[in-house]
Amino acid sequence: MILIAVSKYKGAYQPLPGTLTCAARLKRWAEAKDADRNYEVLSVTDQGGVPVSRDRLEDEVSVFVTTRFIDRLVVWFGGHGLIRGLSQMWLLSGIHERTTEAVDVFAFTRALQRINIGKFNRRLSAGQLSIISDCCLTPVREVDGPYGTPVVSRVGEYRKLDFDRFTSTAPGASSFQVSRDGKSTCLFTDCLLGALSGEVEEAIMRSDHRHSPAIVNHSLDRYLAGEVPKRAAEHSEEMRPDIVPGIHPPDNVYLKLPPGLKPRTSAGNVPAGEQELEPGIFSASEGRHRAQTTATGEPTDSWADDPDIAFRLDSAALHINSPSSPFGADEWVFPDSSADRQWQFLGSHAPSAYVNEKSLAVVCDFEPDAVALAAGDGVLLRRKRPFVEIHALQDTISAIALLKNDRWTLVPRFPGTVAAMFAKLPRNVPLFDKAEVRWDLILCDALTTRTRAVPRVSDARDLETELYPDDRNLLRWIRVAYLYALANDFSSVARIAQYMSVGFAEGLPFDVALLCATKLYWRIEGERLVAYADLPAASPKGFPGEWLSSDTMPSKANVRLRGIAPIAAAGWGFLRHERLWGTPGPILRFAERISGDPVTGFDRSSTPDFAAAFGYQIFENDRAARPIYREILGSQAGYEYLWGAHVQDNFDTWNQ
Repeated sequence: MILIAVSKYKGAYQPLPGTLTCAARLKRWAEAKDADRNYEVLSVTDQGGVPVSRDRLEDEVSVFVTTRFIDRLVVWFGGHGLIRGLSQMWLLSGIHERTTEAVDVFAFTRALQRINIGKFNRRLSAGQLSIISDCCLTPVREVDGPYGTPVVSRVGEYRKLDFDRFTSTAPGASSFQVSRDGKSTCLFTDCLLGALSGEVEEAIMRSDHRHSPAIVNHSLDRYLAGEVPKRAAEHSEEMRPDIVPGIHPPDNVYLKLPPGLKPRTSAGNVPAGEQELEPGIFSASEGRHRAQTTATGEPTDSWADDPDIAFRLDSAALHINSPSSPFGADEWVFPDSSADRQWQFLGSHAPSAYVNEKSLAVVCDFEPDAVALAAGDGVLLRRKRPFVEIHALQDTISAIALLKNDRWTLVPRFPGTVAAMFAKLPRNVPLFDKAEVRWDLILCDALTTRTRAVPRVSDARDLETELYPDDRNLLRWIRVAYLYALANDFSSVARIAQYMSVGFAEGLPFDVALLCATKLYWRIEGERLVAYADLPAASPKGFPGEWLSSDTMPSKANVRLRGIAPIAAAGWGFLRHERLWGTPGPILRFAERISGDPVTGFDRSSTPDFAAAFGYQIFENDRAARPIYREILGSQAGYEYLWGAHVQDNFDTWNQ
């Protein structure tokens, strides 16, 4: 068992003394004289004033996991945390000074699959890994980072692991500490420890298991799913854990119990002595309990609370979705005249072209400084206040790179969606789903809140069920694939990839193939770079969509992909660490330059690496220095006059 507790932070991060309390209690539980537990424990904490740095964590964990025979590895983290582009980050002691002082939990989980867990135990069908995160999963408003480490850098073959994932709260929400008997403790871990100690009847499996009575992963899931929200509600807070039990019976036992043991309490009873922390020494959304998230002296305003951002989103949605604006039918465009202020062509050749609602790829409230496109591609810029529209002239265009303020953003293009970019919402790209008339926030975690949270990992199966039989929105399939990957369920990712490779005229998205492919490779076809993947075999039995698939899905080679790179930063981290594929050097070097944003972004200094990796060509926008409709964009009153009444009366996508 590895226990990581960070209680002391500097800068805007509040201290979290409850993490040390929980780490000490977990250590006592794991080292109890009980044949069923038998854990060796590595504690990496800041007890005694020694910071939990990235270097220290990498050194101590690497030695621990590579010098032992391990059948089950349990990793617990308590401290500050956040989400960034679908990735969960654990923040270490030095995060206020260096954005690299963090752990990328997804990459860490994958790295642990290479250390031979369970390899030498013939009784186990697979090694076992349990990751327990007790931290917030709130987005941050800071522009830079963080950049997480996978902790273990050992290179070897991946081994199948059964995986339990315990996360204290849902994406976009906070975790909380409470005071119990005069000591701070983390609410989620406190509930977990109560169950693991055999104190709660509802957490005990008394029948239908070889080792009954026992505490098993499924009984923990059921108990914590009910108890954590109840305990949080006692303090007028909200917590909803995200738990995926993946270790299979009969080896999913955390504690065997004597047959005659009678628990001391029942679910729903707040332990005696639990009370609020004293006011003034913490910061939280309700001002009552310490949130395990970033904080200053006062709660930090989020982008989601900015009325101007909300107004711009509604304005963009109205602009995209209106039947008469920007166009009602195909429009024939001659972008040859430099005097034509409305239209401007950027690309390799300047043909006349039809544009319509299907060609609209991006709307932004600023002039991009430059556009980068694959060889042979072209776009039309249309200035129709208060936005600049970017129209893709080729159906094969899967991503457009836009430069603004020395920062590139790789904006994906999918059928049925239009991307939006706002000067006040940097490094985030909401995608408007025209069929559903709503914003998709898969690349925009800055707008994630408790009420607009991204789906939980444990929701993956239900979300997949909703996609059958005819949902062709690629973003939803990509999201489900990432959720399965975060739960270490790569067989389900392979099943989705196999299904999409046959039934989707739009093509198999690069991100889905990336998460399960046995090999990725890129080829030059004509002037364009094209990506291909070899897919592993899969089975649809027992899963959503089984009735739509054949009994077997044999492995496939040379499956052409839609796109040549991931759309999400989580995918870039995955690509960066999966070195067994033999990714070409230029692409690997560029992957190292990707920032920790929800959308793919990189600095202008990385332009040569980007061009070398993917063959994109750069086209400067010679009209970028001329501000568009300054009287509108620079005036809130102008916005309200032009759009306000119409948005409020006819369109309210922000609240959907």
